[in-house]
Amino acid sequence: MIIGAHQAPEHFQIALGSMHSIEECRILDVWQWYESSAVWALRFQLDIGADGNSQVPSVTEWFVLVSDRYPLGRIRVMPAIEHGLTGTFQHQRLNRPLKDLPWTGGEICTDVPGYLLDRLVDTPEPFSISERLSWHINKAKEWVKAAAMGDLTRPGEHFELPDFCIASSDLQKFAFSEGVNSIARWATVRKKAGLVRLLVAAQEKCQRLLPQTFMDTKGQTLVDVQWGNFFKTTPVSVGGWVLLPQVPVLLPWQAPAMWAELYDTANTMGVNLVSVMTNIFGSLRDGQPHLLLIGFPIPEVIGGVPFRMHWQALSLPRLSTIQDAKRGFRPTNEGAMQRDLAIVLSRDKALKWLESDNWDRRPWGSRGRLHIASDLHTVIIGLGAIGSAVAEMLVRGGVENIVLVDGDEIEPGNLVRHTLTLSEEGKNKASALADRLNRASPHARVDAIACDLNAQDARCRKAIEQADLVIDCTANYEVLAELHAFSWRETTTLVSLAIGINAEKIYIYAVPGWSFSVNQFKQLLDTLIQQDYDAHPDFELPQEDAGCWHPLFPARCNDIWFVSSLAVSELENLLATRPSRAELRLIKFDGQLHREVIYPNDN
Repeated sequence: MIIGAHQAPEHFQIALGSMHSIEECRILDVWQWYESSAVWALRFQLDIGADGNSQVPSVTEWFVLVSDRYPLGRIRVMPAIEHGLTGTFQHQRLNRPLKDLPWTGGEICTDVPGYLLDRLVDTPEPFSISERLSWHINKAKEWVKAAAMGDLTRPGEHFELPDFCIASSDLQKFAFSEGVNSIARWATVRKKAGLVRLLVAAQEKCQRLLPQTFMDTKGQTLVDVQWGNFFKTTPVSVGGWVLLPQVPVLLPWQAPAMWAELYDTANTMGVNLVSVMTNIFGSLRDGQPHLLLIGFPIPEVIGGVPFRMHWQALSLPRLSTIQDAKRGFRPTNEGAMQRDLAIVLSRDKALKWLESDNWDRRPWGSRGRLHIASDLHTVIIGLGAIGSAVAEMLVRGGVENIVLVDGDEIEPGNLVRHTLTLSEEGKNKASALADRLNRASPHARVDAIACDLNAQDARCRKAIEQADLVIDCTANYEVLAELHAFSWRETTTLVSLAIGINAEKIYIYAVPGWSFSVNQFKQLLDTLIQQDYDAHPDFELPQEDAGCWHPLFPARCNDIWFVSSLAVSELENLLATRPSRAELRLIKFDGQLHREVIYPNDN
């Protein structure tokens, strides 16, 4: 069918052929192109027979949306405005009308792998022209049946928040930090509402807000939130917060979208939200927009006990000032609240929820973190190729407290295998890298000492003497000799990393810091380095440029970063065992990974 300049591709008819084989499905129209959404849409009907009920009728109408690249691209199944589902269920977007479209925004979950879809249809998604569309329609059919039977969720399955539809267009985003001790921490707080001091971090494409201090309405601190160095100098604003005893939701599983729904949902929990907001808003009537944080406990699995607090940020419109209240209302906080309820926050006004993410350590590192304690105090000496790579991996792996020590500046030639860029040319390596790493994690507290290691420097002494782990990435005997002048805690581990020619191998020397012997280290390493040169008899050190001979150590960045990652994995093992004596380990990869303990040789 031609709509405007678009004609449904011929192979779309092949896709329709497979839909005819689904008994419960009836195609109601032809493919139509919707320019505003840049999708092809097909209207169809699902008939689940006797399984239907008042919330899920036996017969419902739907649209399936595909791109003109089908069978590639996303496939979405949406309720029709007419004769479609009216409620919002689990595993569904907020089911609300969309402007000038015949379907709602209530997309159901048919394309995200997981326990629900695997339970409904256990075959993997095909990507052929003839099969992919019907596979999604089958998913939709099973989803509708499960919704009718109240079987979209089961005890023990992962808990899922309702869809707090993000309607705010001001590009604000909110992040909070609630971890495993979240419920216990808030159980000690008797107040259930108050003010919150918010950090405001201006990013390139959004404004990120984070709670710094939860207070009562008088400004007394109740809960402090710890963030990393990136937020040390960010501006601060003030908002409000309120704790609800459970998730605010309208049955079956719809987050409030209007102020009326939020007021009524809170009332069903025994919370008079209007009264609570009246007390909070007295401090926010300054003519500026503010946030209201709605908090509630959530379980980890359906039917489980609450395990942490969730905060959903709500962008408030500019609240009425006392001056505003003079026009028709009493010039008091209560009068201003009455004006808000009548005009600004009236029941028919839409809520402006913000995207709200939990940036606690566990969810932040859910894609993968090192098995190293996040609060391990670490010092890294030497921020060249190896040092920068190791530091990067540690921070991104969850290590938070790091002090970087290096007096050198970034030179263009460093960038071949360094993690910094031309933007940092001429800057001190430690300072520039600390700035980069503090921007890599909201929990990172990376500090820099912009000088060579020096026992006379108070900052160096403090860093070494408070460290749990000291990593030397210089393999420089003068630097290592300097370590003898420091006081060491008995529990501190010293690790020195040195790479072989072309970064074909890496040597990892680990020792309790207090027992370190630079003479022993030099004797062991000199022998191995000589063996390395003997194995490469035709090897010549490369030269950076014409002129006075300036030999460089040869190694490509992929090799440097690879052996650095091997070293970080070895650090995990070392910290798990805490060596009580000096050890020298060799790791190399020549198609297979080889790991050898060179010293001590207990054989």
